[in-house]
Amino acid sequence: MNLNSKKTNIHITFSDTTAADLKRLKERVIAIPPVSFSIGPIYQVDTKEGQKKRQQWLAKNLSSDYIQEGHSLSDFIKFTKEIQSIPKEISITIWMGDHVRDHLGLCFILSILKERNNIRIINASEACKELFQKEYDISMLLPEEVAKIHERFGKQSFLTEEAKAELKKEWEVFSKSTGLLRIWKDNQVLSVEENHLDDFIVKCARTIGAQKTFCKAVRLIGEALGHVEYFNISDEMFFEYRLRALVKQGVFKAEGSLTSSILSYSVQLISES
Repeated sequence: MNLNSKKTNIHITFSDTTAADLKRLKERVIAIPPVSFSIGPIYQVDTKEGQKKRQQWLAKNLSSDYIQEGHSLSDFIKFTKEIQSIPKEISITIWMGDHVRDHLGLCFILSILKERNNIRIINASEACKELFQKEYDISMLLPEEVAKIHERFGKQSFLTEEAKAELKKEWEVFSKSTGLLRIWKDNQVLSVEENHLDDFIVKCARTIGAQKTFCKAVRLIGEALGHVEYFNISDEMFFEYRLRALVKQGVFKAEGSLTSSILSYSVQLISES
């Protein structure tokens, strides 16, 4: 990106579709690859050692479908370096939604932009409620909706020093924690035990008849995604990790290969009797 153009503002978003919509509006955009901060270790993930340990954990605990997430993390770090090179006279507008991925991504970015005073946030989740009376993930917004949100909120006030300090502190807390699961509840990120939704997964399995016969793992995870209460756990990575853990614990039995694609195995609840 040419950071020396005449534009006085740069937009940062975690959604490729939103980035494309903003570019149609002739805005300058940096699209940050989304990282699934809801699951897995993020301890010192802003360091090479922390990134390496996260990638090792993903490779050990998830199927091959998610190997690319490790590359997304590397890309995320690479793009944050680009953000740090933005001239200080250029303002920054960060687009985000109410879920763990965007919120912790925002906190991380603010932690590296230590001396910036010209940063504003557009919360697309809140904007959708106000303008369109609906709740959408930012990646699901239509181009005309992005345009309306930009028109309405694109010139709002910059973050106060107090607000920035609070968000930076939040990143410090989470980047020093050793938990593996974070959810979005009551407008905040919470660390919970990794078995937090195991009972919910079992309930979903019964709903699709997995107590009677083998069902495709991808079908069970789809059922969970469709009914989960916490909006942020829209990440199938988490459910796949816990399903594999429940197989190891003897709650489910599996047929097929758990080491390759999520499409390659089926599961059945083991009778409790």
